[in-house]
Amino acid sequence: MKAALRKIAAYAAALMMLTCLPVFSAGQDDGLPFEGAGTPEEPFLISGAEDLRVLSDAVNSGTDCEGLCFLMTEDADLSIFSGWTPVGSGLDDGNGDVLAFCGTFDGGGHTVSGLTVSGGPFGHSGLFGMTRGGSVRDLLIDGAEVGGASNAGALVGESVGTVIENVSVNAYVYGQTALGGIAGSAAGGRFSGCTADVVMEGVRSVGGILGSARDTQVVNCSARTDAVGDEFVGGMIGIGQGVHIGNCTSEGAVDAEKDPGGIAGYCFDSFVLNCVNRTSVSGRERPGGIAGFAQNTPFEDCLNLGSIEGGRFAGGICGSCAGGSLTRCVNRASVCGTEYTGGLLGFTDDGDEAGDSGLDCTVSQCMNTGSVSGTWGVGGLIGDAHDAFVYDCFNTAPVSADEYAGGVVGYTGESSFARCYNVGNVASEYPAGGVVGRVSYTGAEFSDCYYIDSCCGGDEYGAALSAYELLDASSYGGFDFENVWTIGGDGYPYARLHDTAAPLPLSGDANGDGTVSSADALLALRCAMGLVTFTPLQIFRADCDGDGVVTAQDAVYAMRVSMGY
Repeated sequence: MKAALRKIAAYAAALMMLTCLPVFSAGQDDGLPFEGAGTPEEPFLISGAEDLRVLSDAVNSGTDCEGLCFLMTEDADLSIFSGWTPVGSGLDDGNGDVLAFCGTFDGGGHTVSGLTVSGGPFGHSGLFGMTRGGSVRDLLIDGAEVGGASNAGALVGESVGTVIENVSVNAYVYGQTALGGIAGSAAGGRFSGCTADVVMEGVRSVGGILGSARDTQVVNCSARTDAVGDEFVGGMIGIGQGVHIGNCTSEGAVDAEKDPGGIAGYCFDSFVLNCVNRTSVSGRERPGGIAGFAQNTPFEDCLNLGSIEGGRFAGGICGSCAGGSLTRCVNRASVCGTEYTGGLLGFTDDGDEAGDSGLDCTVSQCMNTGSVSGTWGVGGLIGDAHDAFVYDCFNTAPVSADEYAGGVVGYTGESSFARCYNVGNVASEYPAGGVVGRVSYTGAEFSDCYYIDSCCGGDEYGAALSAYELLDASSYGGFDFENVWTIGGDGYPYARLHDTAAPLPLSGDANGDGTVSSADALLALRCAMGLVTFTPLQIFRADCDGDGVVTAQDAVYAMRVSMGY
């Protein structure tokens, strides 16, 4: 009897396939009408757009595909459909669970094009609406347009414990919250080797790779992101808790009222390692080259090359930091803000503003070579430092403010600074210091801090050295030139850090006014022709290729920069 029933079911399924109306039995994986066995050795074959639609119908009818493998064998153009229904809607399946894809999907290097999803009020928009466990890999999504109130991404709306590898997307993603180029949100799992070229518009938690992430790894990924939103907008991740971001790069433009960041908008209890940002970041509060706002998060070996422009708490690495650390981080781009603006950090305190306390911040073996400007409390390294420990760091860029400008820190209290120096010009209408603009009534400690004597009027918290004294290691009392610092060579005249790359390529700002113009190019050319003699610091600023001398090639580079090339 059972054998007869199976034959009848098989006959019915075959008949429905012939009429392009596949039948699925909720919760039954063996009803999938694809060639193959669904095993790693013999995966189900997905040959085009119609097969993807069949898979979507199956999963949204209750077949979760857990333990099953799928392989695309050709490209799929989804524009043949009036709109796409995501694989795994994320809606209740009627049995107390949600409809999600739980299998392994291998794109085989193929392309999905023509993806258009306009999500409903419950979100979960993308090629996949929701995934649980399993993996998705080796797929290109090209020219997608994905929208939803929440959880919208070109690949998947919500990823739970899924491994996503080598997925590339080109898309426009829009909606309200949790919007990502690859995934709208993720809990657990790993994103590796993914790339995104996306335009994004949202309100909260918007990111080039992930909108919102928790306990997730994001490694070896890159994004070109043009994104706007109200808060928590990042070139890679909008908001992250317990995330590990490593070896990632970002470029494009990010703009938000609050907490925009080149890599992450807001991250806490996370770890950011070896990331490079080229994204220009703008926002009214806490714009940062790597992160807008960070709490209990260490940053190591990160580099910012994207300009920062905004209101208060603007920083080349982080806009605001409560707890955590910056180690071997470098900012080479201009930072322009209002109150509390710094080449590395705009503002750091013990976390009261973040609803916590006792969160000290450590900044070590970091440097800034980008110009820093603002209205109040502006520093070459930190705008406003409270509850901070800063050591073995330096600034070479000009610093300017209406009030309280410092070559190392603009305004500080309850902090300590050791073995730091500044060779950038410092200008302010009201006090300017080679090391610090102003120390609050709570006090701060400074030891073995130095500044070039031509930068400003003077500073009681540091020692003034001439440009030629700064060429001599013996001038830097307390500096460890065996293990931490080195001096001379590689086109860099003064003390620099062993483990931090020399600040090249340089801007070409020969006259040190914070901008690159035709005047800098002309000055470099005159030096190359032997008509003027440069000081070591001028050579450093004008030597764009880092060969230790100023040539006509450096002048040409400066001219190209001044022309916007």
